[in-house]
Amino acid sequence: MARRLRGLPTSGTSVTPARCGRRHRCRTADRAGQPGHRVQHHAGVLEAIVEALAQEPINVIVAIGRNVDPARFGTPPRNVRLEAYVDQPLVLERCDAFVTHGGFNSVKEAAILGVPMVVVPITADQPYSAQRCAARGIGRTIAPDNRTPAAMHEAVRAVLDNGAYRRSAQAFQAEMTALPGLGELVRTLESTARSRASVS
Repeated sequence: MARRLRGLPTSGTSVTPARCGRRHRCRTADRAGQPGHRVQHHAGVLEAIVEALAQEPINVIVAIGRNVDPARFGTPPRNVRLEAYVDQPLVLERCDAFVTHGGFNSVKEAAILGVPMVVVPITADQPYSAQRCAARGIGRTIAPDNRTPAAMHEAVRAVLDNGAYRRSAQAFQAEMTALPGLGELVRTLESTARSRASVS
């Protein structure tokens, strides 16, 4: 019988930003700011997020990517930090909400840590991930034709203010962490390989 396996955060190693020790209400943008992810290049998405949260009494980290000039954003609001790259799982551990494009790894890492999301899907598997997050009650979705500062603001405030999103995210986190780890998969593969070797 096939068994589901528990996923693990996979973002490699990096230097944690010096000011990451304090809790942040919202982490946003593409997966850890890695180059090549479409959300950082999609016209106006990051700007809309920054504008949406500029006047909010929350701390915001925006991972803009290594190939994006911060000058494009002008002088950022006092509550907003622009970073070329962050260690995503480490930052998510201190976040109350996560604005993401909905890539598989980003959704997986947030789900494992019980962080509710606002998903702004762009392409590939992202619309499906956004749909599933909304269906599970662990996040809100921004439609492709509604990526406005007003829509971003409303969605982030809903996720922060409505405790149901946090509770659903934590319940889903518990489901995921209760699953067997990837170590069990390795042991199963090794056992299968030994069995086949003994037969041959």
